[in-house]
Amino acid sequence: SLSVASGKTLTLKGGMNWSGGVNINGPGTVTLPSGQTLAMSGGASRGFVNTATFNNAGTTTSNIAGSQLVLNNSSIFNNSGTYRFLQNGDNISVSVGTGTFNNTGTLEVSGATNNTLNNVTFTNTGGILASSTGTLNLPAGGNHSGNITITGGGVLFNGGTHSFADSTNIAGQ
Repeated sequence: SLSVASGKTLTLKGGMNWSGGVNINGPGTVTLPSGQTLAMSGGASRGFVNTATFNNAGTTTSNIAGSQLVLNNSSIFNNSGTYRFLQNGDNISVSVGTGTFNNTGTLEVSGATNNTLNNVTFTNTGGILASSTGTLNLPAGGNHSGNITITGGGVLFNGGTHSFADSTNIAGQ
């Protein structure tokens, strides 16, 4: 596992290959800068983020054989870059406590057919929701504001309560 102490930040200046069930433990922060890639891979193994904040300004790819990125114990994933699902059934979920996915960047299904944010608090502030090859399911609800772009026909607001601020503008399909 990888642990980052309170008040500390680990910056992945060269990106990172994350495979097979390794945990990122907080309460510190992990940052992926713009221009860098976090490549998640490994069959049937979950990646856990526990009590940590992950700031993605680069590109995170999920190719984890239908498994999950699990945001546990008040973990936060801030996506201002691109989070791309590459494999069918790769999901983002919570198994203990709460987890939050904040999107101001691009959340995309590309090369996969069905991906879901399960039981995750989802906030989309001016981000792009894209389904170039499959379905992006948002069944847990969410809060949306700003200028949102939806591309592809497979972005589904299919459960929970989705709240849109009065000033929200939605473009696309």
